[in-house]
Amino acid sequence: MPGPFCSDEEDMSKSYFIVSEWLPKAAHHDELLAIFKQLAAITLENESGCLRYHVTHQIEHPGAPG
Repeated sequence: MPGPFCSDEEDMSKSYFIVSEWLPKAAHHDELLAIFKQLAAITLENESGCLRYHVTHQIEHPGAPG
């Protein structure tokens, strides 16, 4: 049975989630973010089993941990 955020085709109960964290040097943050966004597009286009691929980055916020 699909979860509340998935369609029947995206039954996440049978999926694997992989999370990684990268800590680039400050001078290379934007460059690395752009590379990961390109990699996401290539992966989604060429890997039929990949349902979702999200690239995010931490932002400074007074209420955020870390």
